[in-house]
Amino acid sequence: MEDPKPSSPAEQPIATVIVVDDQAIVRAGLATLLEGTRWIRVIGEAANGRELLTMLQTVRPDAVLTDLGMPDVDGFAVARLVRDLYPGMPVIAVSMHDSAPSVRRALQHGATAFVSKAAALSELEDALRKALAGVEVAPPPASDDRSDGEALSPRQLEVLALMAKSRSSKEIASTLGISLSTVEVHRSNIWRRLGFRDMASLTLYAVRHGLVSPET
Repeated sequence: MEDPKPSSPAEQPIATVIVVDDQAIVRAGLATLLEGTRWIRVIGEAANGRELLTMLQTVRPDAVLTDLGMPDVDGFAVARLVRDLYPGMPVIAVSMHDSAPSVRRALQHGATAFVSKAAALSELEDALRKALAGVEVAPPPASDDRSDGEALSPRQLEVLALMAKSRSSKEIASTLGISLSTVEVHRSNIWRRLGFRDMASLTLYAVRHGLVSPET
């Protein structure tokens, strides 16, 4: 399935969302940013998963945007509960902690996409648009025009898989039996070739291409 193409504000159908975050200022900030897009309408805010579940008894948003690190019912539980109780309702996980373990855990629990809170609004819009269209949210394409299979060498794929498992350069060198300097060269080339800007995108790429499993 092809990725949905962005529409102009006049053509873009309105999407309703609920924002879940335990920090009121963050919730308000996200809501203001999303409402400013003109095609996203925030129909509710919740401080945790428990409040969200209560809200979902009376309203049905097109999608849920949730922070991961919250007290009571956290974002991981939100993703799992929404997946089980409201199939087809996408959950976009947003967090400042975009480490590989956090990304994998969010995907494992049922999140449709993971977006860093440091990302640009356009990236969040893109993730939401794709999730609403039923398209798997993929990392940015390779910086050149080659296919995914040609973008990285077999050795670079091995290094990438270990990076996505949060292995340090020293651990990667030991595992693969290569020098530390060689690992650093591979890491640099991986970032350059794939065009990633954060670890979350790299991990999503690795999961999507079968290099690691969400449960790893």
